Amino acid sequence: MVEVAGFTLGATAIAARRRAALSVDERFSVPYQAWIEAGRSELLQPETRGDSALNILLVVSVLLALGSVSYAVAVPPDGEQFSELYLLTEDDDGELVADNYPSELVAGESTAQLWYRNLYSHIQFICGEPTN
Repeated sequence: MVEVAGFTLGATAIAARRRAALSVDERFSVPYQAWIEAGRSELLQPETRGDSALNILLVVSVLLALGSVSYAVAVPPDGEQFSELYLLTEDDDGELVADNYPSELVAGESTAQLWYRNLYSHIQFICGEPTN
């Protein structure tokens, strides 16, 4: 990550020097101010009734989209949505229980000294619908 940041900063410094060496007329620039002015005049001073209707439809569509996104973010969905994770062992009766886990494992300890125990995992994803 540091290498990428270093490369980005170095390339930016080189680009800034090269751009500064050019005359103002030769430098690349985005004419965003002209675009904003053209959009503003087209939106606020339409030439025909059709343009005016399309402008109103555009504004209503943008407001509807913003309202929909705001509602989706602000109002959580109904019902509980959660995930479950169990780590279970088998007891003497064969039932799966959350008990009698191995408590200590030592690095380098031979396998003959370890007890063998089956561990079972259960993962359940609930997304508003009942599961079995």
